[in-house]
Amino acid sequence: SEQGVQIGLKITHQEMANLIGSTRETISLTLAQFKKKQLLDLLGRTVVILDQEGLQAMT
Repeated sequence: SEQGVQIGLKITHQEMANLIGSTRETISLTLAQFKKKQLLDLLGRTVVILDQEGLQAMT
């Protein structure tokens, strides 16, 4: 969309953390940091990628 790429999540932060060997807290903090940097937005269980190149630069 004009607002970015929307991705509906069917898993919780805890499940994401389990998949990558992390903690729910780390997932939540990381997503909040990405939101603060305007790389993505969080709308309930939907993640909106606002800056794909910026996210890729973080890897």
